[in-house]
Amino acid sequence: MTSMSASGPGRSWTIADFPLLARLSLHAWVVLLFGAPSCLVTSTTAYPEPVPSPPFIDANTALATPAQGGTPVPLTKLLRVTDNTDRITFSADVRAEDNGRPLSARVFVNYQTDPDQKYLYLGVGETVPPDTFDNPRSISASLPMLPGFLPDGCYQVAFVVSHRWDSADIPADQTDSALVVWWMIKGDPSVVAVASCPGMTAAADAGVQ
Repeated sequence: MTSMSASGPGRSWTIADFPLLARLSLHAWVVLLFGAPSCLVTSTTAYPEPVPSPPFIDANTALATPAQGGTPVPLTKLLRVTDNTDRITFSADVRAEDNGRPLSARVFVNYQTDPDQKYLYLGVGETVPPDTFDNPRSISASLPMLPGFLPDGCYQVAFVVSHRWDSADIPADQTDSALVVWWMIKGDPSVVAVASCPGMTAAADAGVQ
């Protein structure tokens, strides 16, 4: 039997059997993987506080709804009421970056149309909890139509939203408010002209529905 065909136990390899260059390379990789200093990030990113914003009313969602099953009236239509109308509810979707401030609504008749009078009549509304600008919310206010409180005529009706109100129930800061306006006729439309509404002219009758 020759040495080439001799049988015997297999020989185990050790790291010493590797060439010098291979051993050095392996050592370097071990140092990089296990011996190099590591970095542990323990701090969190600080995000800036959202900037408070005034409210924004989505005019496309604004509706004035008379009580007793009345048809909702959008801003593009004339609001008509009679002595039988006892209440009108005004509503719309609103957005604001509240930063912890509740948002509330009011409805005014002839709001700031007379320099000597802030408004003719007021209806209070709901208050909604603080939220972010990305989340639209529905908010509403009601205007009671007490018997005889308004003579027949044309009126401006303003639906106003704000974070804070003064002692007269108007926004404490006008830059922190939003409003939409309807024109309301009480009485016979053939007798009461749109031109008689506050701030309107005779040409305003054209195209009003």
